[in-house]
Amino acid sequence: PVRCRRGLPRSVAAAGLDLALTKLPADGSLSRWLADSKGFFVWDMLSWQIGREKFSKALKAIIEKYKGGRIHWKKFVEETEILSNEKLGWFFEQWFDRPVVPDWKSEWRQENKKLLFQLSQKAPYFRMELTVFIAGQNGEQIRKQISVTEQNQNWSWDVPFAVESVAIDPNF
Repeated sequence: PVRCRRGLPRSVAAAGLDLALTKLPADGSLSRWLADSKGFFVWDMLSWQIGREKFSKALKAIIEKYKGGRIHWKKFVEETEILSNEKLGWFFEQWFDRPVVPDWKSEWRQENKKLLFQLSQKAPYFRMELTVFIAGQNGEQIRKQISVTEQNQNWSWDVPFAVESVAIDPNF
């Protein structure tokens, strides 16, 4: 599953300084900063998407096959798809070719023992897996995984306590 992380400060994106990872200039501090922040998050998400072990084996196979030479980006994508046995065009387009990061808002309310949760994305829309943390007034906690595939989505969960807060991947 793709696990989304918000690694790019809103100020960089709001200033129009975000760039697609496949379009970074060869030099410059912004390029380095984006590669070292957004880039590492995206590589981590790719490893989760295809599986950590499969990802590691694919990278080793690509390095071995192309050692001492260069590999074109399109060839890298093709090799990764072959070695992972997955169609990943959507992933590479979404995370490497777009100069943006996901932007969403969430709302929730509790009705008796039901928690109603809505997540809305701004365009362009992303396909991703997120973790929702639900905390109660007396320290209770529930963790839910959600698959985001559309602009607006709703979930409903049974929650046996009074909810105090709902957070999406609060550590990121």
